[in-house]
Amino acid sequence: MMPSISLLEMEVLKWGVNPWNHMEAFTTDATQAKCWTLSRNGAVDEILGPQEFSKKLVDIKTALKQSADSPTFILITAIGDPNKEFSKRRNCPLHITNNGQPTGDFDLLNNLLGMNTVTYGVYTTARQNCSYVLEYDDALQNLQAIIFLVRCPILSRSIVCVMRVQIPTLSCVAFVCCPHAPDLDRLRDSCKASHVLLRASPLGLLALIYEQRGLDYEGWVTRVALESHEIEVFMRMSPPGWTYHRLSPSRYKELSDTDRLLSRLQSTDIEICHGHSIMTFAVRFGKFCTEALDVIEGKPGVPKLAPGARAMVEDRIRFSISRCLSVRERFEELTHRHRGQINAVRAIPTQQQDCQASNLT
Repeated sequence: MMPSISLLEMEVLKWGVNPWNHMEAFTTDATQAKCWTLSRNGAVDEILGPQEFSKKLVDIKTALKQSADSPTFILITAIGDPNKEFSKRRNCPLHITNNGQPTGDFDLLNNLLGMNTVTYGVYTTARQNCSYVLEYDDALQNLQAIIFLVRCPILSRSIVCVMRVQIPTLSCVAFVCCPHAPDLDRLRDSCKASHVLLRASPLGLLALIYEQRGLDYEGWVTRVALESHEIEVFMRMSPPGWTYHRLSPSRYKELSDTDRLLSRLQSTDIEICHGHSIMTFAVRFGKFCTEALDVIEGKPGVPKLAPGARAMVEDRIRFSISRCLSVRERFEELTHRHRGQINAVRAIPTQQQDCQASNLT
């Protein structure tokens, strides 16, 4: 019988070197991470430094093997973004060390998650992503795990999630990172407050990420809409009854500079176009979250979720899909309104010239 070795060790044997070196992440020199464990014994919250991290990974591997009777949910979080180019530009290195060796903390984590040179792309891409891979045993007959890969962006604050769900126990270990620490704190707080949801299904984590991003998207489009309305007030383009924002004298003077106003409008126009792209993904991500439930339930040996347990996850996803559809529609509306503002500002010099010519005559 072939001895059991890790995916990383298999790649090293095949290529003779660590195959992830050419995709090395931009990381710090000292690991700083957090780990939240939810099991039948309750919840445990831990802070992991350089000494504790590798030991904790060993404990997690053991716990996943011993959780056949009661699924265990483990969430590891760290500040930063593994994408090397993005991290350097934004100075937000991943707070997990990577020394280019199979013994580095980041490589040990990816070994636990079951990552390989293909799935590692969720770290190196700068684009949004939602996908999954199936992991089989050495004989390629029995499914061992499903690994969900997510990069969910908003502006420069992508949430990256790699979630390994063991089959058929449904025990789960998930790694989530983000360059914006408050986003990670919010997600951890949501997990703690929604422990019933996570006990019902590990895919509750995807629902919570989607829910949090939906709120972020709503705040984003609201800000852009208020800025657009401010300009409409200045240009006297608002329909009767729509004016709910009064401009201060200093703001009115600032907007009176036509060149600066046009430059700002064009910048916002780019942001709105980007919003279209992100919201198209957001709706797709919602459908992916729903399909993930069927992916897991359809596998041999996996018990069907109780109707109430599945509803807990689906209800939250459904509401977030509706929110994201509304945000996408709002961005579409702003596109047309914004183009009208740009055309109006561009026409100001011509109108002024016509007015001067009329006064001369």
